[in-house]
Amino acid sequence: WPTTSCDFSGPQGVAYCLDNKMHNGYVVTGDASYQVSNPGNDGGALLAHEYFHLVQWTLAKESDPIGLAKNTSPESINAVPIWFIEGGADFVGFSVGALSQAATYWDGRATMFLYSPPEESINKNPIVDYEVRTCCGNNTPTYPYHIGRVATEFIVASIGFQKLLDILIDYATTRNFEKSFESVTGISKSTFYEKFELVRTKVGLPPISWKLDGLTNKKIGS
Repeated sequence: WPTTSCDFSGPQGVAYCLDNKMHNGYVVTGDASYQVSNPGNDGGALLAHEYFHLVQWTLAKESDPIGLAKNTSPESINAVPIWFIEGGADFVGFSVGALSQAATYWDGRATMFLYSPPEESINKNPIVDYEVRTCCGNNTPTYPYHIGRVATEFIVASIGFQKLLDILIDYATTRNFEKSFESVTGISKSTFYEKFELVRTKVGLPPISWKLDGLTNKKIGS
Protein backbone atom coordinates (compact mmCIF):
# COMPACT_ATOMS: atom_id res chain seq x y z
CA TRP A 1 0.00 0.00 0.00
CA PRO A 2 1.20 3.59 -0.44
CA THR A 3 3.73 4.30 2.29
CA THR A 4 7.09 6.02 2.25
CA SER A 5 8.72 4.35 5.22
CA CYS A 6 8.40 1.80 7.99
CA ASP A 7 10.15 3.69 10.75
CA PHE A 8 7.79 3.74 13.73
CA SER A 9 9.87 3.44 16.87
CA GLY A 10 9.44 0.08 18.54
CA PRO A 11 11.35 -2.77 20.18
CA GLN A 12 14.94 -3.35 19.19
CA GLY A 13 15.40 -5.11 15.89
CA VAL A 14 11.99 -4.17 14.47
CA ALA A 15 10.73 -1.27 12.38
CA TYR A 16 7.07 -1.13 11.45
CA CYS A 17 4.35 0.86 9.75
CA LEU A 18 0.56 0.78 10.09
CA ASP A 19 -2.10 2.47 8.00
CA ASN A 20 -5.16 1.50 10.10
CA LYS A 21 -6.73 0.03 6.96
CA MET A 22 -5.97 -3.67 7.30
CA HIS A 23 -2.28 -3.25 6.55
CA ASN A 24 0.66 -3.87 8.86
CA GLY A 25 4.24 -3.77 7.67
CA TYR A 26 7.28 -5.06 9.54
CA VAL A 27 10.99 -4.97 8.82
CA VAL A 28 13.40 -7.05 10.90
CA THR A 29 16.46 -4.84 11.28
CA GLY A 30 18.51 -6.99 13.64
CA ASP A 31 18.60 -9.98 15.92
CA ALA A 32 17.06 -9.73 19.38
CA SER A 33 16.87 -12.48 21.97
CA TYR A 34 13.76 -13.21 24.04
CA GLN A 35 13.95 -12.32 27.72
CA VAL A 36 11.38 -13.62 30.17
CA SER A 37 12.04 -10.57 32.34
CA ASN A 38 11.37 -8.26 29.39
CA PRO A 39 8.91 -10.08 27.09
CA GLY A 40 8.34 -7.09 24.83
CA ASN A 41 11.99 -6.52 24.10
CA ASP A 42 12.44 -8.58 20.93
CA GLY A 43 9.39 -7.36 19.00
CA GLY A 44 7.66 -10.74 18.83
CA ALA A 45 4.81 -9.69 21.10
CA LEU A 46 4.23 -6.49 19.14
CA LEU A 47 4.15 -8.38 15.85
CA ALA A 48 1.55 -10.84 17.15
CA HIS A 49 -0.40 -8.02 18.82
CA GLU A 50 -0.81 -6.04 15.61
CA TYR A 51 -1.50 -9.14 13.55
CA PHE A 52 -4.28 -10.12 15.95
CA HIS A 53 -5.97 -6.80 15.24
CA LEU A 54 -6.29 -8.02 11.65
CA VAL A 55 -7.87 -11.21 12.99
CA GLN A 56 -10.31 -9.19 15.11
CA TRP A 57 -11.37 -7.03 12.18
CA THR A 58 -11.75 -10.07 9.94
CA LEU A 59 -13.84 -12.07 12.42
CA ALA A 60 -16.08 -9.06 13.04
CA LYS A 61 -16.37 -8.51 9.27
CA GLU A 62 -15.34 -4.92 9.82
CA SER A 63 -13.71 -3.22 6.85
CA ASP A 64 -12.95 -0.04 8.81
CA PRO A 65 -10.80 -0.73 11.90
CA ILE A 66 -11.78 2.61 13.39
CA GLY A 67 -15.44 1.62 13.09
CA LEU A 68 -14.97 -1.50 15.22
CA ALA A 69 -14.00 0.39 18.37
CA LYS A 70 -16.41 2.19 20.63
CA ASN A 71 -15.93 5.96 20.78
CA THR A 72 -17.91 9.00 21.85
CA SER A 73 -20.21 9.18 18.84
CA PRO A 74 -23.81 7.97 19.30
CA GLU A 75 -23.37 5.71 16.26
CA SER A 76 -20.76 3.63 18.10
CA ILE A 77 -22.84 2.89 21.20
CA ASN A 78 -23.02 -0.82 20.30
CA ALA A 79 -19.44 -1.12 19.05
CA VAL A 80 -16.64 -3.11 20.70
CA PRO A 81 -15.05 -1.67 23.87
CA ILE A 82 -11.46 -0.60 23.39
CA TRP A 83 -10.36 -2.70 26.39
CA PHE A 84 -11.60 -5.79 24.56
CA ILE A 85 -9.77 -4.85 21.36
CA GLU A 86 -6.42 -3.78 22.79
CA GLY A 87 -6.52 -6.14 25.76
CA GLY A 88 -7.23 -9.13 23.54
CA ALA A 89 -4.38 -8.18 21.23
CA ASP A 90 -2.07 -7.67 24.19
CA PHE A 91 -2.94 -11.10 25.61
CA VAL A 92 -2.39 -12.81 22.27
CA GLY A 93 0.76 -10.82 21.55
CA PHE A 94 2.52 -11.72 24.77
CA SER A 95 1.28 -15.32 24.61
CA VAL A 96 2.51 -15.92 21.06
CA GLY A 97 5.73 -13.99 21.69
CA ALA A 98 6.54 -16.27 24.61
CA LEU A 99 5.36 -19.57 23.15
CA SER A 100 7.30 -19.01 19.93
CA GLN A 101 10.48 -18.83 22.02
CA ALA A 102 9.78 -21.84 24.27
CA ALA A 103 8.87 -19.56 27.19
CA THR A 104 5.57 -19.01 28.98
CA TYR A 105 3.19 -16.08 29.25
CA TRP A 106 3.34 -16.21 33.04
CA ASP A 107 7.13 -15.85 33.21
CA GLY A 108 6.92 -12.30 31.89
CA ARG A 109 3.52 -11.30 33.25
CA ALA A 110 4.80 -8.99 36.00
CA THR A 111 6.86 -6.99 33.48
CA MET A 112 3.85 -6.59 31.17
CA PHE A 113 2.36 -4.11 33.64
CA LEU A 114 5.40 -1.85 33.24
CA TYR A 115 4.79 -1.11 29.54
CA SER A 116 2.60 1.94 30.08
CA PRO A 117 2.79 5.72 30.36
CA PRO A 118 4.29 6.94 33.66
CA GLU A 119 1.04 8.32 35.03
CA GLU A 120 -0.54 7.85 38.43
CA SER A 121 -3.92 7.00 36.95
CA ILE A 122 -2.80 3.89 35.02
CA ASN A 123 -4.91 0.81 35.91
CA LYS A 124 -6.81 2.60 38.69
CA ASN A 125 -10.18 3.15 36.99
CA PRO A 126 -13.14 0.76 36.91
CA ILE A 127 -13.15 -1.32 33.74
CA VAL A 128 -16.15 0.56 32.34
CA ASP A 129 -13.90 3.62 32.00
CA TYR A 130 -11.78 1.77 29.42
CA GLU A 131 -14.56 1.33 26.87
CA VAL A 132 -13.88 4.30 24.62
CA ARG A 133 -10.96 5.87 22.82
CA THR A 134 -11.56 9.46 21.85
CA CYS A 135 -8.82 10.16 19.38
CA CYS A 136 -5.13 10.09 19.18
CA GLY A 137 -2.75 8.18 21.39
CA ASN A 138 -2.91 5.13 23.63
CA ASN A 139 -4.15 6.94 26.72
CA THR A 140 -7.18 8.91 25.54
CA PRO A 141 -8.91 9.19 27.90
CA THR A 142 -7.61 6.06 29.71
CA TYR A 143 -4.97 3.42 29.00
CA PRO A 144 -6.85 0.19 28.07
CA TYR A 145 -4.03 -2.29 27.53
CA HIS A 146 -3.35 -3.66 31.02
CA ILE A 147 -6.95 -3.72 32.20
CA GLY A 148 -8.01 -5.25 28.90
CA ARG A 149 -5.30 -7.90 29.02
CA VAL A 150 -6.27 -8.98 32.53
CA ALA A 151 -9.96 -8.98 31.58
CA THR A 152 -9.05 -11.18 28.61
CA GLU A 153 -7.20 -13.54 30.94
CA PHE A 154 -10.37 -13.72 33.03
CA ILE A 155 -12.53 -14.52 29.99
CA VAL A 156 -10.14 -17.13 28.60
CA ALA A 157 -9.65 -18.77 32.00
CA SER A 158 -13.42 -18.93 32.48
CA ILE A 159 -14.71 -20.09 29.10
CA GLY A 160 -11.73 -20.64 26.80
CA PHE A 161 -10.00 -18.80 23.97
CA GLN A 162 -12.39 -19.95 21.26
CA LYS A 163 -15.26 -18.22 23.08
CA LEU A 164 -13.26 -15.00 23.04
CA LEU A 165 -13.15 -15.29 19.26
CA ASP A 166 -16.82 -16.30 19.13
CA ILE A 167 -17.81 -12.95 20.61
CA LEU A 168 -16.38 -11.21 17.56
CA ILE A 169 -17.83 -13.79 15.19
CA ASP A 170 -21.28 -13.23 16.68
CA TYR A 171 -20.76 -9.45 16.59
CA ALA A 172 -20.37 -9.70 12.81
CA THR A 173 -24.07 -10.60 12.75
CA THR A 174 -25.53 -8.62 15.65
CA ARG A 175 -23.42 -5.46 15.37
CA ASN A 176 -24.07 -5.19 19.09
CA PHE A 177 -21.22 -6.08 21.45
CA GLU A 178 -23.35 -6.41 24.57
CA LYS A 179 -25.75 -8.82 22.86
CA SER A 180 -22.90 -10.90 21.48
CA PHE A 181 -20.99 -10.88 24.78
CA GLU A 182 -24.01 -12.17 26.70
CA SER A 183 -24.95 -14.68 24.01
CA VAL A 184 -21.48 -16.24 24.00
CA THR A 185 -20.45 -15.96 27.66
CA GLY A 186 -23.83 -16.54 29.27
CA ILE A 187 -23.63 -13.40 31.41
CA SER A 188 -24.25 -9.75 30.67
CA LYS A 189 -21.41 -7.31 30.22
CA SER A 190 -22.46 -5.47 33.39
CA THR A 191 -22.36 -8.73 35.38
CA PHE A 192 -18.92 -9.46 33.98
CA TYR A 193 -17.79 -6.02 35.10
CA GLU A 194 -19.04 -6.71 38.61
CA LYS A 195 -17.17 -10.02 38.73
CA PHE A 196 -14.02 -8.42 37.36
CA GLU A 197 -13.97 -5.66 39.97
CA LEU A 198 -14.23 -8.29 42.72
CA VAL A 199 -10.98 -9.94 41.62
CA ARG A 200 -8.96 -7.01 40.28
CA THR A 201 -6.70 -6.66 43.32
CA LYS A 202 -6.05 -10.43 43.31
CA VAL A 203 -4.77 -10.46 39.73
CA GLY A 204 -2.21 -7.67 39.85
CA LEU A 205 -4.32 -4.52 39.56
CA PRO A 206 -4.57 -1.70 42.13
CA PRO A 207 -7.85 -0.74 43.81
CA ILE A 208 -10.09 1.80 42.08
CA SER A 209 -9.01 5.34 42.94
CA TRP A 210 -9.69 7.20 39.66
CA LYS A 211 -12.91 7.80 37.72
CA LEU A 212 -13.82 9.43 34.46
CA ASP A 213 -15.80 12.65 34.73
CA GLY A 214 -17.11 12.85 31.22
CA LEU A 215 -13.86 12.44 29.30
CA THR A 216 -11.59 13.83 32.01
CA ASN A 217 -9.86 11.36 34.30
CA LYS A 218 -9.91 12.48 37.92
CA LYS A 219 -8.62 11.07 41.16
CA ILE A 220 -11.57 10.17 43.40
CA GLY A 221 -11.93 12.75 46.15
CA SER A 222 -9.85 15.38 44.40
